[in-house]
Amino acid sequence: MTRLNTYLLPNRGKLILEEILVESPMKHLEHFEDLIIDKGVSGLNQNIRTIKTILSSLNGESTGGMAIRTKWDGSPDFIVGLDKDDKFFISTKSAFNKVPKLAYTDRDIDTMFTGDELKEKLKYGLKYLPEVITKGIFQVSLMFIDKDIKVRNIDGLKHMTFTPNTLTYAVPDDDSDLAKEIRRAKIGIVAHATYKDVDLSNAMLNAKKEMFGNSPNVWIQDSSLKDVSGVVNFDQREQSDIEIRLLELEDMSDKISKGFFVEMDNIGLKALYKIWINSLVRSGTVLMSPKVGIELFTKFVEDRLQKEISSVKTGKSKEAKQSVLDTMVSFIQRRAKQFGYLFNITKILTDLKQVILKKLNSIKTLGTFMQRGDHFETAAPEGFVVVDNDGSVLKLVSRMEFSRENLNNPKFR
Repeated sequence: MTRLNTYLLPNRGKLILEEILVESPMKHLEHFEDLIIDKGVSGLNQNIRTIKTILSSLNGESTGGMAIRTKWDGSPDFIVGLDKDDKFFISTKSAFNKVPKLAYTDRDIDTMFTGDELKEKLKYGLKYLPEVITKGIFQVSLMFIDKDIKVRNIDGLKHMTFTPNTLTYAVPDDDSDLAKEIRRAKIGIVAHATYKDVDLSNAMLNAKKEMFGNSPNVWIQDSSLKDVSGVVNFDQREQSDIEIRLLELEDMSDKISKGFFVEMDNIGLKALYKIWINSLVRSGTVLMSPKVGIELFTKFVEDRLQKEISSVKTGKSKEAKQSVLDTMVSFIQRRAKQFGYLFNITKILTDLKQVILKKLNSIKTLGTFMQRGDHFETAAPEGFVVVDNDGSVLKLVSRMEFSRENLNNPKFR
């Protein structure tokens, strides 16, 4: 894997985002605080390095090889561009299938994809995106097609709004350049990544608006984070609080066992732990103590495995599944102290993430809202994507706010 030696550099109060190579296609992003589950202690140490780098970046200091990009709440994602024969195609993440679905005509779209709404959006892309894409392959998020734009009253003012997924984006319905661009556009996209070849084996998180042509029919943004370094920074007290929490994490990284995560994975408990965390997000449950966490996780594992035991018919299968359940429960009880460290680490990482998000959320291109019946509540942007110098791509999202809404109200995902 080729590495590029420049990533995020402070320059006159701005962040310059350079190319970062990601080893695999951009199909799924892991949550920042889940890295410890995926990589164990090394994942925690990577989290610590990332927080320190973000802290330095936002204070206008030298960075350690990391980039931050804004995460837009668009849907669906399109893979779009020109193939090796310079023929224009469009697809969803189905482009990553073993047998890729690449549509070159409206007829291809009708044949390959299901759902009238998705087909319509793909056809818009196929019609208008060739006006701005004359070379290369891009991964973009669809923000709107013209029929999605609604004029609504928000806080007593008329706004043009669009809701591609969970968040509603709003722009004052006035004579500003931004309003004019959106008003005349047939389709709106946010560009994230580029791919060198049609095999889509590697993504480069370097997509910029300047890589596209100009057309009044297409409104384009990219996910570059601008005007941050030296502008949105932490005061002395905030920085001191963060450093104290980092010291707590470093202390616990010495106490939690590397073998603990290996064992979790070997008995199948790692996957269940991730499912359980998402169930807590979905229900809005906050862990108040390690003791409560162990009780809730044990009950979750027992309930889930008991359902599996009840679903099988033969005694032999029931015994096998019961053995798995007994092994898992025994492990949780035997490793209660390690789980306590894990819960505390996750809580500290989540708290630090929220502090960082609060700072980054002050940077907005558009107003973001959550619709509640007939009215709109101000909401933070979806979040941000952090790319480390090893190619790891993680998302910084407020799970108890945005992710909970997204898990409970899926649209295209």
